[in-house]
Amino acid sequence: MARILRHHALFGALLCLLFLAASCAEKKTSEIDPATDKYKVMSEQAQGHSVPKSAAVYPDRREEVHKQKLVTQPTEETERPLPRIKVSLRMHDANVVAVIQALGRAAHQSIVVSPKVEGTVSVNIQDMPWDSVFRGVLRSNKLAFAWEGEIIRVMTLEDMDADLQYDVLRKKRRTEQLAMEKTAPLTTSVIKVKFADVKTMREGLEKFLAKDAEGKAIGSVDVDSFTNSVIVQTLAGDQDKFLHLVESLDRPRSQIKLKAHIVETTQDTARALGVQWGGGYSGRVRSGNNLWVVPGGSSTTTTDPLSGGGTYNLGTGLSGLGYGLDFVPEGYPTTSGSTGATALGLMFGKVGGSILEVQLKALQDEGKLNIISSPSITTLDNQKAYTESGARVPYQTIEGTGADKTISVEFQDVVLRLEITPHIIDQQFLKMTLLIKKDEVDSTRAVDGNPYIIKKQTETTLIARNGETVVISGLTKQTTSTGSSGVPGLKDAPGVGWLFGSRSKSENLDEYLIFITPEVLAEWLPGETQKTFGQIEQELEAQRQSEEAAAAQTAAKSTGEREVTR
Repeated sequence: MARILRHHALFGALLCLLFLAASCAEKKTSEIDPATDKYKVMSEQAQGHSVPKSAAVYPDRREEVHKQKLVTQPTEETERPLPRIKVSLRMHDANVVAVIQALGRAAHQSIVVSPKVEGTVSVNIQDMPWDSVFRGVLRSNKLAFAWEGEIIRVMTLEDMDADLQYDVLRKKRRTEQLAMEKTAPLTTSVIKVKFADVKTMREGLEKFLAKDAEGKAIGSVDVDSFTNSVIVQTLAGDQDKFLHLVESLDRPRSQIKLKAHIVETTQDTARALGVQWGGGYSGRVRSGNNLWVVPGGSSTTTTDPLSGGGTYNLGTGLSGLGYGLDFVPEGYPTTSGSTGATALGLMFGKVGGSILEVQLKALQDEGKLNIISSPSITTLDNQKAYTESGARVPYQTIEGTGADKTISVEFQDVVLRLEITPHIIDQQFLKMTLLIKKDEVDSTRAVDGNPYIIKKQTETTLIARNGETVVISGLTKQTTSTGSSGVPGLKDAPGVGWLFGSRSKSENLDEYLIFITPEVLAEWLPGETQKTFGQIEQELEAQRQSEEAAAAQTAAKSTGEREVTR
């Protein structure tokens, strides 16, 4: 019963300690320091936003230095569909012009008939489509039609030839006008660029400049870096074309926050196995006293081997008699407080006072994980972002020979580099082009004292959902090493060599895991602003004063209750 009460008391004490630790932790987290906490609050709200698409619209983008009347090329008339209503018509040897006009009245369609149209036609139809009847009447009299705006013009074949000649003359006139425009003075426009890269914009606009007979560009596109504008000098008729191109291409791009965790996992398996022999021999001498042979022990007094006696200090073996042969693995803990090792003790037997003892020991270290970095980068849509960590390794370069030989030291980057180029698809998915480079120094191989640099590279393109985490792995390195130690000669004896030595084997497997989480940043909401450091400090100071006042009030109330109790 007393034992049970002791267990309950111990359990209650542990609970009290837990509650006390929890209250201390809670009190610690409630403390507010405006001088330092403001940076944490600012980092939480400064997650970034995308620029609203409406920001791309603004008037008076183009400032024209010269402006001429634009000459536009007339567009070709496209064939429009004819009416499809059902009509019924019965006429015998009627004038074809009268029949055409009757059809126009039936469909409420305006029709102009050429003066050269003549002839007769007989019609007897019932509930037939209007367009079929109209085409049949024209073809039976070798006539044709063409749309002129909202009007149908009916003409003869001679009229069609005249129209063809007219089109040829019109196109010739247009060609002459274009030739005159190419020799006319060029006009210049300054077009401001807001969001796009002005140099990239210039490269794209240069491809749309008009060409002369030799294929050379007419005009030029220059960049003004101070105003972030493109200066377009081209034909007057092409100025609007360039303006529309800039307005279509110069749009705000969404921003993407890329969170990455670069983790190094080390799957180390280092095993070592050794043996320790110990024990003691007990016998009697002529005086009747005991004689002990204790390996690893130490006597505190001088003892006559023939008379025996005296006291001895035993070792730390399983039986307390010390170790005579000690093949402990390298790196094995030697202090009683060390952890992480395992020992298996075996008592082979006891004959009289003699003890034969062997203690096998094994050591194994496993598992490490190292977070190299956890960068958070914000970039634009279709804009490359990268992060890298590593070192610069020096190496020697030799130039010349003999007295002219010069030795210089240069540096080579040995880094882990991550490059990401994201592209947003319908604000729901992201296509990411990933490039991962992993360099490492191979100190086991060298040329003229300069170590090898092993380079690994992985490149891929994938599609992930907005906010989804993807992992890239496969950058691994495996290293295996073995070793042995013990009594020379005996440790290599067949069959029993393990009794006089220890063996070790180490296998290291290093792997890099890269976790990437893309997130499309939302646009700024109307009226949304970001707090300044001054505003954050004021809010934190007010919160701190409020908590101090509440704590003081609670303490005063507790003091009053204790006085009333007394």
